[in-house]
Amino acid sequence: LLDAGNYSESDRILRYLDELGITKLDFAMFSHPHGDHIQGFAAVLEAVEVGVFLEPTLYENYGGEGADYLEIIHGIMEEKDIPIHIVGHLDKMDFGGATIQFFQWQNPDALINNRSMIARVSFGNSAILLAADIGSHAQKALAEELGTMLQADILKMPHHGMASYTLEFHDAVQPKLATISNTRGVETVEEQIGRLEARGV
Repeated sequence: LLDAGNYSESDRILRYLDELGITKLDFAMFSHPHGDHIQGFAAVLEAVEVGVFLEPTLYENYGGEGADYLEIIHGIMEEKDIPIHIVGHLDKMDFGGATIQFFQWQNPDALINNRSMIARVSFGNSAILLAADIGSHAQKALAEELGTMLQADILKMPHHGMASYTLEFHDAVQPKLATISNTRGVETVEEQIGRLEARGV
């Protein structure tokens, strides 16, 4: 499970896991410590067995709400003896026949969204890129550094479809399908959909 939404959405996530018959998560992870990505773990970690918690490399200036919720979920993990494994830029792991590679803009002065850990999951000749909340600066920097390493058939659009979607990032990823974790009718989302359709996505 990568990210767990706001605490108010945790019932929805737990119902979905139950519908899928999932009683154990081999791995759980947050992309960055903003409330709408980590709060839900306070409920998920209590309700579902977790084998290992993957945590992205964090910088000293993470603070505020994120620090508060990190303290809460770290307390739950300590109580339940859930090991934490730190994931860094370019780390790679095998996962049941799939390969997951992690990417993070290496700029400790960047905003938290831009330091999100993104994940490329490949299986056979197919791949999906989960782009967390990275904005235009991180998109351009990662595209310049990684190029075709970002290529994926499916792209989970950055920042719920609210971030600028740069041409540099698009050219590196070359998605055939894009998913947006937001609602139709939001002006910025509709603009993104228009740009994606214009690019044949």
